[in-house]
Amino acid sequence: MMRVYLQRAKISLSNTTVLKYMQELGLRSTVTPKKPAYKKGDCHKKFENHLNREFHAEKPNEKWCTDFTYIFMEDGRKR
Repeated sequence: MMRVYLQRAKISLSNTTVLKYMQELGLRSTVTPKKPAYKKGDCHKKFENHLNREFHAEKPNEKWCTDFTYIFMEDGRKR
């Protein structure tokens, strides 16, 4: 990162030279750890498919359905 900063300021130095100057000045680099890989989890609870894609209803309020990914609880948890 320091070398990139110096290149933007039109100063061209090798990695080794930058390292030596940083050691002289007592500067240390910081490494940002990578985020852990995404692990696909299993559903908290699975429900049966009662409609089987038959969404037509004979009268109002006969069939209700929804699709959701997360429900946010009052205490900050997600389901």
